[in-house]
Amino acid sequence: MARLVAAVLASAILILATAAFARAGTLFVAIVVLLVWAFLGQVELGRRIARPAASRQALQRRVPGPLPAEAVEYLSRLDSQLELPAGIRAEIRAELADHIDDSIAAIQAEGRDLDFATGEALARLGRPDELARQLRRAHRTTRRLLAGAAGGVWAAGVGAIQGTILAFWVLLVAALVIGVGLRPLIDFVANHFIPVEFDQNELGFGTAVGAAIAWLPAFVAGRRAVRTCALVSGRTAAQLGPWWALAGVLGLGWLVVFVVTVQQSWLVVVFELAIPLAFAAGALVKVRARVPAATGRRLAIAGGLLVGFVVLAAVLGPVGVSVQAGGWNTNYTDDSIGRNHVAPHSPDQAINLDYSSSVVGGAPTITIQDPATLSAFHDLRVEAWRANAYPGAPSGVMLGMLDTRYSAPYASVAAVVGPDGTIQDPISLSGSRTPKWWIFITGIGTDGRRYWLGERPDFVERNFTGTIWDWLTAAG
Repeated sequence: MARLVAAVLASAILILATAAFARAGTLFVAIVVLLVWAFLGQVELGRRIARPAASRQALQRRVPGPLPAEAVEYLSRLDSQLELPAGIRAEIRAELADHIDDSIAAIQAEGRDLDFATGEALARLGRPDELARQLRRAHRTTRRLLAGAAGGVWAAGVGAIQGTILAFWVLLVAALVIGVGLRPLIDFVANHFIPVEFDQNELGFGTAVGAAIAWLPAFVAGRRAVRTCALVSGRTAAQLGPWWALAGVLGLGWLVVFVVTVQQSWLVVVFELAIPLAFAAGALVKVRARVPAATGRRLAIAGGLLVGFVVLAAVLGPVGVSVQAGGWNTNYTDDSIGRNHVAPHSPDQAINLDYSSSVVGGAPTITIQDPATLSAFHDLRVEAWRANAYPGAPSGVMLGMLDTRYSAPYASVAAVVGPDGTIQDPISLSGSRTPKWWIFITGIGTDGRRYWLGERPDFVERNFTGTIWDWLTAAG
């Protein structure tokens, strides 16, 4: 009972720690702690599996003499109705074969022939279906089921760590193949046939890659959970698989939809939702088949090498493939870029507005170099308008086309000029999935018309950060 409680507590700690370790600045600590935890868990599970395996091997060494055909048929019928894991069935069959052999020998010692002794020995065991039912009940206790569930969660955590190591090695090999082997081909196609525009920082691209990396750990976790739970609880993988798949979809689904806070996009949402589906697939698809796994010494070696690569990458800096787009048009006007869709540009070019922000994508502080130049305007407002990417602009160029599908700004608030000549932008853009924005200062001139002021508005790029639920419930 103490080991059961310890396994349950360890599983609960793992679930809670997963969310805590996802916070920034704790990745390295998370890797080390989880590697140690997985190694110790693997050792403990290996000991638990080794004990019944040794018992079965001892039984198999006590091979009884050849059994009569009637006894062999009885054992076959019993085995087909046990519905227990293969190892347990083999153990039961070995024990019963030994018992039947001893029973037949004892009856024959009383002067009975082989046929009578065989029939009597089997009759004492009862009907195969009834004996199978009693054996199933004996091996499928509630305590063993709870122990199997706790062991399954433990094994799922170990499998997740092993799958993560394997996934990172696959990613490393893929990066080397693409970055070294396919680099000349990609550059040739981009420069001569298809201009490629690829921004790795846009729309949470890195988050999508991270979610895709989690598919393999989730798949391996589902497989190991079912296999371990079946081994401990006395149920078959076919019986437990659907329940583990359902638990994985609900549990991991709840985490990725309502808990995990990352940069979101439709691509990230799809990739994140595939994580619980990968766990379910691991729990259902060919659970008995073997998959590559890092265990014991191999786990420590692979994990150590992976940590070494992480440290090396941190020291040397990121290395990646950069494909530049073809030439792009920089001859744009206020009309062609859509700014005059907001309002006409003020004819007074002396209005000098300076936008600055201490946070990337955050609300800017607007500094007016000469507040007196605004005296000819009233009803000053800060307006946020949705924008699209400027066609052909390379990654990193802060420029976008105003989205003219909208006839009104996303938000418009009064612009209050402070005593220091600054306007604090009070507009929050966190409630919208739109990644690109133009921030305008507008005012009504002496002719009664509204103009946008300054040499140019402020262009803001931001990636939506939140949960999937936040993303789905946000404005477009």
